[in-house]
Amino acid sequence: MKKWLSSMVLLSLVAVIMTSCTNQQGSNTSSTSKIKILYYDKEAFFEEYGNFLSIQYPNMEFEVISTKDIDYASESDSNVVYEKFIEKERPDIVTIQADQYQQLVHDGYLASLDQYIEKDKYNLDTVHPAITSLLRELGDGKLYGLSPKFYYQALFYNIDLFKQNGVEPPSNSMSWEQVLTLAKRFSSNNNSTDRVYGLGIDDLDTNNIAVNLADKIAFTQNLNDVNLKAKQVTANTEGWKNIWKLVLQATGSNVICDRASTLTMGSAEQLLEMKPFLTGKIAMTLDDSYLFEYIKQAKQNIKDFKELNYGIVTAPVDPANPDMTREIRLEEIFAIRNGSDHSDLAWDIIKLINSEDYAKAKSHSMNGSLLSRTGYYNDIKNIEAFYTLRPIAADYYKNEKYTDFYQQFDRVKKEEIGLVEAKKASIDDAVAAIQSKGQALLNQALKRTKD
Repeated sequence: MKKWLSSMVLLSLVAVIMTSCTNQQGSNTSSTSKIKILYYDKEAFFEEYGNFLSIQYPNMEFEVISTKDIDYASESDSNVVYEKFIEKERPDIVTIQADQYQQLVHDGYLASLDQYIEKDKYNLDTVHPAITSLLRELGDGKLYGLSPKFYYQALFYNIDLFKQNGVEPPSNSMSWEQVLTLAKRFSSNNNSTDRVYGLGIDDLDTNNIAVNLADKIAFTQNLNDVNLKAKQVTANTEGWKNIWKLVLQATGSNVICDRASTLTMGSAEQLLEMKPFLTGKIAMTLDDSYLFEYIKQAKQNIKDFKELNYGIVTAPVDPANPDMTREIRLEEIFAIRNGSDHSDLAWDIIKLINSEDYAKAKSHSMNGSLLSRTGYYNDIKNIEAFYTLRPIAADYYKNEKYTDFYQQFDRVKKEEIGLVEAKKASIDDAVAAIQSKGQALLNQALKRTKD
């Protein structure tokens, strides 16, 4: 679906790139004919950055080393595996996530960018200050990488539906409990064929909504039910009991839209209907910036499409940190490998990828990410909600050696919470069972890993 939408803007994007690069400052020639870049996928790199870089460096060979080739199952510590891969491949540029960035800085694998920024007087004034602050925080005060984009979901809401139902609209920095309570205000017409759901969440697994929603809330509140380092399952706590109560109240009230029930495939119009928020069937939806592209394509391609009157506020937050969020993800931090023979050229490329020209080129399309440089989405209303909160570093990574365990543990949670939904068990019973069965599964997984 996203490739279908991306193709609609590809030609205009390339045109903007060609125009913007004519004004790019810096060298476009080099005695070095090849530079090695560590990135998660070769094809994705050239799709996202290839056209831009090849115009500026037409004679350069960009050798992209895919991190998909890393065998994380070969070691118990994923950071050790990643660092060994860097030592083997010796890239000039590495592309990393926030948790990897912090570890690589600590272990001395990255070169500080401060000297390059100072020498070139590289302008960071238009970069979202929360992003650079986070990178400096993770780098013990120094800047070892730059990220041209970040990922974040915000809460979109239908202004007209709130007015029609006499409900106060959502606001920034609401907790999950406040958002779900607000969603229940739209549950009075549950039996109607044209009912309105209170809340839609774009990335929920419709076959496991309760577990997925509980994990989302727990992540927001920095609450884990597995501690691999301590070799413990930590599911039987008051915090988790409160989350399950909140989730079961929401699923029991049927306020969350099951997106699968509205999904149809075929024409562009039918594909866009997989977003029921567009048709006024959902009062609020938690979604990323790709929703802007859906809205734009709906206006252009669907006959008699009624334009949405929508607002946007921040995604739910942890009440203990209402001005911060763990939901902002930095997945593409570009950094120079310490000891690279082509560090100056590597900096030139990182500088270009994070430049205002790149931001201008990418501001004409949305692919789920948001530009770290601000001021380039002039034609999108309410974009401020995506830039309001300050990010907290969070670890999304789950060691691939324990994939089977996590899958089995999710099944246990689904089964035990299902008994509560069927009124065959209490929440106390469920979390106790999740704790004991989960610990048994973890012990087995740890033994297999050791063996």
